[in-house]
Amino acid sequence: MYESGKPVLTLAEQKRQLVREKLTRELGPTILKALEDPKVVEIMLNPDGILWVDVLGEGMRDTGERISAVKAENLLGTIASMLDITIGVDNPILQCELPIDGSRVQGVLPPVSARPTFAIRKRASLVYTLDDYVSSGI
Repeated sequence: MYESGKPVLTLAEQKRQLVREKLTRELGPTILKALEDPKVVEIMLNPDGILWVDVLGEGMRDTGERISAVKAENLLGTIASMLDITIGVDNPILQCELPIDGSRVQGVLPPVSARPTFAIRKRASLVYTLDDYVSSGI
């Protein structure tokens, strides 16, 4: 549907757009930058609130970012909401794909962990074939 030459979003489309914007804010610049960096393989939040990245050729690195338990729980709730699932005391484990890029997400809330934690495993940026392994002698 169009109004004044511009497309008019349905209520459901508006909701999806708003929730996606909320997710982007909750991820924050550090995680968004890591998601865009082809060298970053995984982004992890420990129960102590420290955000880590696993970088190809460098290993694990503390980002210097600290995420509160409340912010982490809100982030996991937003991801779950976008996928029409719930995470909470009765269902404290979230396993899904990140709606913005398809990265795998594993999130855990108390009582399974002391505080909210998560790991975001990015899709492989380089896939090796069997021939690649054979020619490399792996």
